[in-house]
Amino acid sequence: MANWTLENINNGDSIELPQDLHWIDEFEWSDLAQSTPVYTLGGSVILQQSTKQSGRPITLAGEWVWLQRGDYEKLQAWSAEAKLHMRLTHYDGREFMTTFRTHDKAIDCEPVLYRTPELITDQYTGSINLMVI
Repeated sequence: MANWTLENINNGDSIELPQDLHWIDEFEWSDLAQSTPVYTLGGSVILQQSTKQSGRPITLAGEWVWLQRGDYEKLQAWSAEAKLHMRLTHYDGREFMTTFRTHDKAIDCEPVLYRTPELITDQYTGSINLMVI
């Protein structure tokens, strides 16, 4: 079974992510940008449209998918890198140049079962919030 792969282009490091991570907003994106319609005094509508160049969100999530704490620690460290470029490879072979959506929240995770001391092998569930650049 093929998995997702997220490669940090800046340093060559990569992380393999389970195929079961669901791209939850895959079909919410439109390449077409459109202004709010404005009506003229004569009743005509003025509408502006253009094709978006980038910015497509890729949110990988799944309550049933667990990653190790160490994986989330690595992702958190990557999210602090300025001008980060990552190659996300979908398990079906599609590739996307991405970065974290730090204006939202780069990652969001919580332990499946909290205990102390926390170990890098502890299981966590959450989401990874990316965008195409």
